[in-house]
Amino acid sequence: IEYFSFSCTDKIKKIYIPSSVKEIRKSISSDSKISELSNIYFEVSGTNPYYASENGSLYSKDFSKLIHFYSENGTKINSKCNEISKMCGLIVTPEIDLNSIKILRKKSLVYIGTEDFQIPKNVELLDDDFLIYTKTNKVILPKSVKYVGDVKNYYFTVEKENKYFSSDVNGYLYSANGKTFLQGKSDGTLKVNNGCEEIFLSTCECVSLELPET
Repeated sequence: IEYFSFSCTDKIKKIYIPSSVKEIRKSISSDSKISELSNIYFEVSGTNPYYASENGSLYSKDFSKLIHFYSENGTKINSKCNEISKMCGLIVTPEIDLNSIKILRKKSLVYIGTEDFQIPKNVELLDDDFLIYTKTNKVILPKSVKYVGDVKNYYFTVEKENKYFSSDVNGYLYSANGKTFLQGKSDGTLKVNNGCEEIFLSTCECVSLELPET
């Protein structure tokens, strides 16, 4: 099933996936489609070897990946799920329990709040642009996070127990030892901390750059 196959989402309420379907290429075209997509109920044939469904939500066969979350299902995600897949567009609310999740893929979450966004406590990998259609300026990384993709539109706060990353008073993301500048949001001058020895390319846009002697 190709990208944008369900673009006429205001007309579709339920989709049945037969046993023949091997791949579903879900895509998100605009924020106006998010709420419409979340109202689609998926049902998968029990004999399909690639996909499964539960309470209207769409998963990989072993339930380890959430592909589509049916909003009217409430707040429950299968306990076997550890990954929110690319383009899932799950609308985050305080009631949804994401503590089993370890991987957040590109455009996996939609956060419409303005408060700092706390990454779920067991997440280990954040893909490029995992968070979309949000007005928040800051993400908070728990000690579990081991990898962060290109998410340079935010300030960062890293929990002190994290062994892979650190953050400074400006909200910039560094390696744990502070020797590598990784990324961060800048509204003008980007001032790199003394002791930093390396800067990743294309990690931050700024008007001017202040480099330390190191």
